[in-house]
Amino acid sequence: MHARPVYPSVSLGPAALNAQDAPATSAASTGLSTLTELLAALESEVDIREWARLFDAVEALSRALGKYGLDLGVTWYGADGSMRRARPTERGRGYVERLRETRNRDQEITISGRITELRESGWVKVKTGTAKNSPAYDVRFEEPDDLLRMRPGLGDNVHFRVRFRQGLDAVGIARSTEYTYLGPAAEQTSLPLELR
Repeated sequence: MHARPVYPSVSLGPAALNAQDAPATSAASTGLSTLTELLAALESEVDIREWARLFDAVEALSRALGKYGLDLGVTWYGADGSMRRARPTERGRGYVERLRETRNRDQEITISGRITELRESGWVKVKTGTAKNSPAYDVRFEEPDDLLRMRPGLGDNVHFRVRFRQGLDAVGIARSTEYTYLGPAAEQTSLPLELR
């Protein structure tokens, strides 16, 4: 794929645009320049965290190329005369696959709120506030009997200790999140009031 800037047609004459009058950068120039830099970085197997927001799109492109056994060559000719070129190969696609592999990061947190959904299979939705946009957490019980023994009801206030597990890829993108019940958390006690 070869790309170069194209300027709008204007009438010929002294006011006509020529290559020297063209803007040095444009959205297309910035985008294709960034894409070619990212593809070249993947091929060189270097750190790509600065392009993390583009990783999902490039990963989808890499999968499609691998699925159909295709190669892609990208060349961008900038308005300023620069040229950028990238050609992701099997090596670059392999690096993308390695970056996509996840590792788990666990931490223990407390979730307090009210039960808004229940399932016998050992799943509870806990909403932390009363507003419509309050965060809600899907808490999974490894042993559904633990949930049944608690005899929870919709609307009950609960305080759970949970394991928050994130599946992070090598770029630092969270690919999965999971909340697993560990046990009850200590409730916050109210301050004693003295009546005089």
